[in-house]
Amino acid sequence: MSIGYLKRTLQFKYLIFLCLLACNTDPVSELETDDITLQQQYQPLVIGNFIVYKVKKDTYSAFADKVSESYWLKEKVDDVLISSNDVFLMKRYKRKNTQEKWKLDSIWTQTWRNRQLIKTEHNIPFVKLQIPLRVSESWNGNLYNNLSKEDFNVSSVDSRLVIVHRDITSLIKKRYAVETFEKGIGLVEKTYETYDYVSDSQNPNFGKSKIVNGVFYSQVFHEKGKE
Repeated sequence: MSIGYLKRTLQFKYLIFLCLLACNTDPVSELETDDITLQQQYQPLVIGNFIVYKVKKDTYSAFADKVSESYWLKEKVDDVLISSNDVFLMKRYKRKNTQEKWKLDSIWTQTWRNRQLIKTEHNIPFVKLQIPLRVSESWNGNLYNNLSKEDFNVSSVDSRLVIVHRDITSLIKKRYAVETFEKGIGLVEKTYETYDYVSDSQNPNFGKSKIVNGVFYSQVFHEKGKE
């Protein structure tokens, strides 16, 4: 599949998304100077900028041994998809080690719109940040997609901005997801844990957080640059 085809497809889908976005636009949408500063600090979108992350992933299955993998991930602000709306193409590259060449893995998009940082991952738009950024502020991260409502919460605005997507733990499951942003860089850490535990109350492992199925994912900032 060519890059041109992917770009045309993204353009079409994003036009539909922008129509939905317009329907949810607050009539008072002019950004204050402080808002613009926060946008540039916590998620600067400049063509050529890239960030390299170290990724670790563990996959659990009831019918197989745990599968562990690690690789490098590079996210680059590559181009503007729709210039009039500042929608940026984010090319994502992977490699297993530093000796390998980068291989294109996928293309996502990011844009700041109406005080919201909207990131489209595998064609699903999420509201990653929303100004004002204050502790206990929350918003529906799934506002522009068809998934169930999910409140993203600001838990810290100290040296780093921490956004908790979900934090649910019970005897039979764990659902945890958090993203951390740093001024001048953007996303510096992403972690999620999705576990299903033993649910049979007669099983001796019930209530002991014994993982039956699930995924652990960790993405940690390594370096940034510009090409």
